[in-house]
Amino acid sequence: MVSTIVIPLDGSEMSERAVPYGRGLARREGADVLFVSAVEINAGCRDCPGRRAR
Repeated sequence: MVSTIVIPLDGSEMSERAVPYGRGLARREGADVLFVSAVEINAGCRDCPGRRAR
């Protein structure tokens, strides 16, 4: 049994199109929905403190 459906969102149209499918699955399973969005801190900053080398 599934208790939570996690739907990752990155601001793209593709991720937005996944929302109705995730919600429908959650509804059928009686599960909660958790929307997750992640942002990279200091993106584009090469000399920022805490930035890992790639």
